Amino acid sequence: MADLDCCFLTFNCARELLDPSYFADCLYDALSKRDAPPDVFLFALEEIAPIGYAFLGGAFLGPYFKRFDAALNQAAEQFTQNAIRYENLLATNAGMTGIMLFAQPDVATNIVKMETGAVGVGDYDLGNKGAVGVRIGYRQGDSDETTMTFVGAHLAPMEGKCERRNRDWQTIVENLVFTPAPKSTAKGTTKPLTEETEPLLSSATDTHTDASSLPRSPSGIYLPTSHLFVAGDLNYRSADSPPDIHAHKTWPQSTTSFDNFSNLFANDQLTRELKAKHTLHHLSEASIDFAPTYKYSNKAQSLAAAQAAQRDPTTSADTGTASTTPTISKDEHWLWAPHRFPSWCDRILYLDPPFSPSPSISQYTSLPLQGSSDHQPVLLEFKIPLKPLPRSKEGEGEAWIKAPFAIAEDWRERRARARRLEVLVGVGAYLSLTWEGRAVLAGTVVGVLGAWTLFRSFLLI
Repeated sequence: MADLDCCFLTFNCARELLDPSYFADCLYDALSKRDAPPDVFLFALEEIAPIGYAFLGGAFLGPYFKRFDAALNQAAEQFTQNAIRYENLLATNAGMTGIMLFAQPDVATNIVKMETGAVGVGDYDLGNKGAVGVRIGYRQGDSDETTMTFVGAHLAPMEGKCERRNRDWQTIVENLVFTPAPKSTAKGTTKPLTEETEPLLSSATDTHTDASSLPRSPSGIYLPTSHLFVAGDLNYRSADSPPDIHAHKTWPQSTTSFDNFSNLFANDQLTRELKAKHTLHHLSEASIDFAPTYKYSNKAQSLAAAQAAQRDPTTSADTGTASTTPTISKDEHWLWAPHRFPSWCDRILYLDPPFSPSPSISQYTSLPLQGSSDHQPVLLEFKIPLKPLPRSKEGEGEAWIKAPFAIAEDWRERRARARRLEVLVGVGAYLSLTWEGRAVLAGTVVGVLGAWTLFRSFLLI
């Protein structure tokens, strides 16, 4: 194997459970020109679950992660009758942002090292927005180890918050530090993903790693010897202020050509900020030829849900049987929410070294709208040469790339403090905003009142 065949997909889940069968069909349709599914597949997931579940983490996220596992494997089964099944090597989160790592079984055995890191960039550093990453070491046979870093991120929303997004990226660079993954998430100790699976659901925000296992010098996102990919709802918009009440009447409603969106893309904040070196420093992006991925109206989501419901009723995620290809196509009219400019919020960028070995991009595209979200998923297909990146250019002593910001000295304490607050917020949100929590709270109140009534009755005897 000269190259590692990979896919990285980002999706803002809108705090809803995924329809795995329909998502599998959309994914297979995007990958159908391939002869076989990729060696490695990663998901960057934003707003993966309601805040009560996401902030508590652990088994509360099991049902949400499980559906992506089912969707990926159902899509893979449509390639071949050999029933290829991916191993889920990692499913972890930083608050509402998650990342999942899958590999085919023979590929998984070559992953010899795994590290994780996370940071929140919401108010008080909470994980309602933030980033989570995984770094792997890959070695095939007696070859040298190739290092790869994958980061999923969710930055501040709203058209007028471009500077805040830039600051969010700076916070991520300063505070996302990779440490050895907990043994419960390491290769060879994982179990099939179920709602009760604890090992795969360890939070990357946990700070219980043995200090003796920590590197002497913190290792951040930018590592000269590592390939780097960043995916997520980066939230950069196509305007610097919200639209007026009539603006939506002028927005393109046909996607027969990307030229229809050229005026919008000309004002893309991320393109502008990248050129000015204000964000996502040193990273590149493949050419965009797909429509804006956000924000779709409730009607558009209803149409997508109806499309999913029209699938073959005999097909389910449990059987893995292929169904009809999704028919919501890029020739349909696009129904935008009128209070947000259509924008390319969901993006995937990568480090493109000025020398070999560098990754090769096969496809950069969006998937059809899912009925559960106002975002479209975005997919990047690429190959990574299995050859280590050098620390410096030939004949030079200094590292060929440096982080734009130094790692914060208090990164560990800052994250631990935020994690404690997340648990408190998560408990409150769970008890007040979920039906299970309200049932627990109501049962507790009834129990306390019952005990008090019984106690009073004894006093009156």
